[in-house]
Amino acid sequence: MERKLWLAAALVAGARKRANDPIRASDRDRGLDKSLLNDIQGALGEIVGGQHARSTLGVRVADDLLALDGPVDRVGLVFNDGAGELRLESTRHLLAPGKRCLLINARARLRSVQRGAHGCLPAISALGRGVALLGPVIGTTAAKRWGEPLSLPDPAIGIRLDELCAIHLEMSLDQVESLIDGSTPVAMPEKLIAIASHATPGFDPKPSLAGLGRRAEAML
Repeated sequence: MERKLWLAAALVAGARKRANDPIRASDRDRGLDKSLLNDIQGALGEIVGGQHARSTLGVRVADDLLALDGPVDRVGLVFNDGAGELRLESTRHLLAPGKRCLLINARARLRSVQRGAHGCLPAISALGRGVALLGPVIGTTAAKRWGEPLSLPDPAIGIRLDELCAIHLEMSLDQVESLIDGSTPVAMPEKLIAIASHATPGFDPKPSLAGLGRRAEAML
């Protein structure tokens, strides 16, 4: 994980939050810090997934990071190898004490299926750390088997992190935590929160990641 990816994720997350706050359902408001963290991990998953597909797999990726004209009605990532499309959502998790499940919002999952999503691309990291793990694609049928919506104000389906790691990453949760927590921090968590807190949607939604990183650096 390069520092510019975290900075870009924080900038996009803050801009998304400001753009979405007027239309955000009340039961999806987690409070300022939790909403920002949720949006940071969401943007990070799309950025890392898109970067990996371009640099490692050599496929074209459609991943508009920010829509300035209202809510979007499309999947987060569309991969195209010239023979067809793979339509995915980014499913991401930031390790933190007390968080033992990866959750997918139940309503968001239903909308993804209606948009033709083939599955989700899981990503795990910890805020500001130098390592993020991408798992293989989890098909929509497999994700559906995670269980009924959890009893939360904002219903979600989920899978325990130890199960996710064992089934989809073929690693133990201890191995994953050791790899991520043992990596060198590349961005300070409080700085990422500060960037997200002050970001506005007034920028080109399709700039380079380096350009987003420079813009975020200028805010520190």
